[in-house]
Amino acid sequence: MTDSYALAEDERRVLECLGAAVVLQWNELPMPLQRDLFRAAAAAKTQPDPALKTAIARFLHLHKDDPAS
Repeated sequence: MTDSYALAEDERRVLECLGAAVVLQWNELPMPLQRDLFRAAAAAKTQPDPALKTAIARFLHLHKDDPAS
């Protein structure tokens, strides 16, 4: 991994599970919280990445109607 902070495999798995849980509950979250989470996710890298922001927005849009369970 080229980032300055490389996650251990178990840490990566925990983050994947947490991320999946957020996506599954996305439609139930209040809009202000959705905006805050989106901004935080898009800014997770040390440098702005417009492609990442677009990919996150596209993913959320494609999965907006997925069942929560």
